[in-house]
Amino acid sequence: AVSSRRDAVQQGLGLLPPEMRMAIVLVDLQGCSYEEAAGILEIPASTLGVRIFRGRKLLREHLKGLEEDA
Repeated sequence: AVSSRRDAVQQGLGLLPPEMRMAIVLVDLQGCSYEEAAGILEIPASTLGVRIFRGRKLLREHLKGLEEDA
């Protein structure tokens, strides 16, 4: 079940727009602070926050859809 959940998350990340995916990978998977990630992506921290918020929402919707199909 753990590997299938991991696969589902990876699939969901792959479906995200690249700018949202990079924001989530840097902050949630690599542990960067918002300031660090914003610097890497060369965007304001507020823009990063929006991308993370929207990306996480889309990811949750993807995972919820998979659970409903199961």
